[in-house]
Amino acid sequence: MIYLQQHGDDVWLQVHVQPGAKHTVWAGEYGERIKIRLNAPPVEGRANVALTVWLAQQFGCATRDVVVLRGELSRIKTVCFTGMAGQYEDMRVHIAQVLTD
Repeated sequence: MIYLQQHGDDVWLQVHVQPGAKHTVWAGEYGERIKIRLNAPPVEGRANVALTVWLAQQFGCATRDVVVLRGELSRIKTVCFTGMAGQYEDMRVHIAQVLTD
């Protein structure tokens, strides 16, 4: 999974976000990224907040540990899960599961 990478104590997820969708869902692979359809408008950072909250729920971590590192104003983003390197394998399995459902 090239879109999920371990960097020291952190885990980075490469995503392509489609804001303004009806529901927030995993939408499959998109090149070397994971596509996420996001039920939030791309206005005043609302999509970024919705993305970090949703990803924190997906992986069972605190919202404060999920940060958009790159792409705050773009659909293409790098999201950092701070201190989550110990959960890398669980995260990988979770993503693989949701993509096959």
